[in-house]
Amino acid sequence: MTIEEPGRVAVKGRTFSVQYSLPKLPVPALEQTLNRYLDTCRPLLDDEQFKTTSEIVQKFKEKEGPELQKLLEERATQHTNWLSDWWKSVAYLDSRLPVVVVNPGFYMPRQSFRGKQEQIDFTARMIAGLLDYKIMLDEQTLPVDTMGGKPLCMVQHYQLLNACRIPGLKKDTHVHIPPTDSNQPRHITLIHNNHIFSMDVYGSQGKPLSISQLRAQLQACVDQSKVPAAPVGILTTMDRSSWGKAYHDMFNVGEDGYVSANYEHTTAEGPPVIGIMDHILNFLEKHKEPWLGAPDVQPPKRLNFNLSEKVKQTMSRGLEDIESNVQDTMIRALFFKDYGKNFIKTAKMSPDAYIQVAYQLAYYRIYKQPCATYESGSLRRFQLGRTDTIRSCSSASLAFTEAMDDPAVAPAVKVDLLRKAVQSHRQYTDYTVNGQAVDRHLLGLKLTALEYGRDIPELFMDLAFKESTHFRLSTSQVASQHEAFLCFVPVVPDGYGLCYNPREEQLIVCITSFNNSPETNSEKLMASLTQSFRDMQKLLASQMQAKL
Repeated sequence: MTIEEPGRVAVKGRTFSVQYSLPKLPVPALEQTLNRYLDTCRPLLDDEQFKTTSEIVQKFKEKEGPELQKLLEERATQHTNWLSDWWKSVAYLDSRLPVVVVNPGFYMPRQSFRGKQEQIDFTARMIAGLLDYKIMLDEQTLPVDTMGGKPLCMVQHYQLLNACRIPGLKKDTHVHIPPTDSNQPRHITLIHNNHIFSMDVYGSQGKPLSISQLRAQLQACVDQSKVPAAPVGILTTMDRSSWGKAYHDMFNVGEDGYVSANYEHTTAEGPPVIGIMDHILNFLEKHKEPWLGAPDVQPPKRLNFNLSEKVKQTMSRGLEDIESNVQDTMIRALFFKDYGKNFIKTAKMSPDAYIQVAYQLAYYRIYKQPCATYESGSLRRFQLGRTDTIRSCSSASLAFTEAMDDPAVAPAVKVDLLRKAVQSHRQYTDYTVNGQAVDRHLLGLKLTALEYGRDIPELFMDLAFKESTHFRLSTSQVASQHEAFLCFVPVVPDGYGLCYNPREEQLIVCITSFNNSPETNSEKLMASLTQSFRDMQKLLASQMQAKL
């Protein structure tokens, strides 16, 4: 989903000016959800399977569904957001998967460092950019995000910093120190050569350090860590039940100029993170020394660990695990420069919907069948809103993908089918952002059954539910002002992760897959997607020319 970039006008206290006037997340009508569920399942099932599923849905509508719906509606009256606590647990804190692999990563434009000092200088300015952003958070001058002219919930921005996710044997906990707390953290965690430092970035009076002071702090850390230490940090990459602490928002600035970040997904989706990164990149371009130095700067503190043999053995296993995960992940970045969203708009289509239809075509050309597709749709129009699923695979998109390479179908018909597929996607997107999609409502009904000790309804055991939630394409648009992108791994073993940044004259798509899957290959999908982008442009251009 696209979030409009607001004007950065600092108005104290404006960030939450509309927060409590935002509507609460609705509970959709049961019959509406079930009808839309059947519509989204149709392209994935044959006639016999669809008939069976229709009967199961009808049974649910007449038997278990109404009672679960009533209980869910009661929950909605008792919570600011009936979904948010459930979602944080089910999607994140209950998960035992390693956060390094599962959480999104962020790629920034590569820098050209001519030595260690330039790396240190860039890192100092990058930290200063983050502190500059945090000033807006602390003073609540961050402008309210909007989508389609409507204000969005801003809570996610405030939970990204001053936070950490602490693992447990069965479930993690999320700890956050709000900006209003008098005991504000003054430090960041810095890792160099496996040495871990607590490095103050504020002086004793709460004033942020200047770039030159940050540079001196970083240099002190480097001077104390010239010889590599034991890789204690590797423990944070392990499965959540094996590790005891994970650090939040840890930047990596390599000597080779590659700059990346990994953020903890429990608190926020990609757009608030991209907002921070865009601010930092803009800061790097425009500022040199934005403020005077802070008094009473404390030197960095190196954290020393007493490592037992048992912990050292766990670290060795962690090194093997992360190496295996890295080797299993294939990442390819497509920088498609033939055209961008300007051309798509010229063709009077939604860039997001157009790209999603291109994904369907690229996948169909390889596998000769459609697949369940997840696109992250924002629910931030509602208080504490997170996401729901835009089900991108539709009967309309399947009709287009089947016709696109059929020489018997006239170009004008193909264009008409493309426009219908785009419009179908736009319609479902509208359902989603207005809280009227399928997946989170069904999740709420299922969790309600569990909470009240009911049997899991047959609907959730049906082949159609399994197929329509086995998202072989997991996708998300995270737009950036810069040539940057987020990336994440697939959500199923035989799937792909696609995160994209559509720019005016360029389309950036990061594609991931697992090397141990014989069915998937990021490079192959990237080639198919490139050709699909080109063929769709050629098709539209030929019809636009024919009308002249």
